[in-house]
Amino acid sequence: MPKLNTLVQAFLEKIEQLEKRKPFLEEEKIQVDEVASKLALLYEKIRNIIDYGEEQTLRKRAIKRLLNKWLLVVQDRQALANLLVKELIRGGHLPQNQIPRSKVDEVACVLEKYFKVANLLFKENISPREKLSIQSFWLGIVSAWIDDILNPNLKFKLFIEFAISIFRSRTEFKEGAIVLGGMPLKEKEQRIKVAVERIIFRLDEESIVYSLLKEENFLDKDPQDIASKLKEKIAYFLTLIRDDLSARFYRKIKSFKVPFWLLQDIFLKNKTSIQNLEDQEWLFNQVRSAYKQRVLKLKKELLRIAIYVTISIFITKALIAFAIEVPLEALFAGGVQKFPLVINILTPPLLMLILAITVKAPSPSNFVYFYKEILKVLYQDSPLIEVNLIKKSKGFSFYLVYGFYWLIFFFSFSLVFRVLRVLDFNLFSMGVFLFFFSLISYAGVQVRQRAKDFYPPSHKEGFFLFILETLSLPFLIVGRWFSKKISSYNILVFIDILIELPLSILISFLEQWRAFLREKREEIEELIR
Repeated sequence: MPKLNTLVQAFLEKIEQLEKRKPFLEEEKIQVDEVASKLALLYEKIRNIIDYGEEQTLRKRAIKRLLNKWLLVVQDRQALANLLVKELIRGGHLPQNQIPRSKVDEVACVLEKYFKVANLLFKENISPREKLSIQSFWLGIVSAWIDDILNPNLKFKLFIEFAISIFRSRTEFKEGAIVLGGMPLKEKEQRIKVAVERIIFRLDEESIVYSLLKEENFLDKDPQDIASKLKEKIAYFLTLIRDDLSARFYRKIKSFKVPFWLLQDIFLKNKTSIQNLEDQEWLFNQVRSAYKQRVLKLKKELLRIAIYVTISIFITKALIAFAIEVPLEALFAGGVQKFPLVINILTPPLLMLILAITVKAPSPSNFVYFYKEILKVLYQDSPLIEVNLIKKSKGFSFYLVYGFYWLIFFFSFSLVFRVLRVLDFNLFSMGVFLFFFSLISYAGVQVRQRAKDFYPPSHKEGFFLFILETLSLPFLIVGRWFSKKISSYNILVFIDILIELPLSILISFLEQWRAFLREKREEIEELIR
């Protein structure tokens, strides 16, 4: 029987040590009022309909949102940290009665550093737009930092480190002799880390940059040092995340998404030992069970996306239509065309709904392929992926394909323009339709990709789907461009200002009022005795 990879053995030993670790001295845990918590949890669920995002970054995004809301209202760092942790517990982002009060002190220290660095950044001699951008990204980094402090799942953190170590040790780089010295080892390791966190664990850019800064111990430095180098660091790390070379890493690691998801379930949900993993029958059954659970979760997730995102798009599109489209069309086009307006409102949510509900669930037999890939990870020491660092020259075939793409681009858009013209759309209505159609097409393909992840590379698509994907490619590229250029296309800022802040104050008052009533009731009970 083959022997387990040494990195796998080391990971299992760390998990075993973690499980054997004696609990710290009992300290007071943070608890919030249950009635107030139910109200806050209800609001969070409603808000997630509009602000739907990746589950992995849900708490981090909530932290950033809460900080944006309270930073200017609450100046005391300790009070702000306490308020933040309590709101996260109320909203269901942290468990009730499990977070030690000492964590509040750690969060307060981070917030103190945030304010110092933010004040120094404000004094930087850069444009207001750059200041706003870097301040927002710095807040995102701090939100990921606070999430790291409050996250009680130590096993999951160890698993991320394990996955990164596997790919760092088992990635083969092809470098040309022309490149003097090739790519530096540090950059290779950073690019692998970025690819693993981006593709396998689906972290956002702010969380990945935080992870890279943490690895360099950059955040432990003096605020003055952080502020002076932060802009440069962020720019460099975003290059590692976004450039063309990173895309090569992403494509290579993409095929190992599901194997590592299944390993994550096996390692973190079961008491797994070296003896277990060396038992082929046990491992086979565990992989099959984990795969079934993942597919079941995928079906529920697709249904949730179909409902949440469709409602989100409908609300957003309707508000934009009546707040912007109708007034502008009345002003510049001489009147509002009702039929095109209805189509513009209904098409985006219906398109998303169709894209989500028509996703074909993966076959249960696909797990055999992923089981074999898992065996490669666990038992082999040979390279898992091969990355070519040599930039290929663009030959005649490249320009031929590129020319064909522009032909498809022109054909697809002209076809839609002709259809809209027949439906009596004016130029303004056409622009609005194509803007949202492109955005939703791109978002819908991302949703459908979740199911494609569970198919082996040998899986073939039908001819009709091939034609449809070819014709929709221009809209996907335009939608991707739009999604990068705009940070959001909903009403979240107004929700935070008009609804969430007053609601938070109401929930806080409700919690204090119930504590007051509880205290008075206990006093009366004491008198009766």
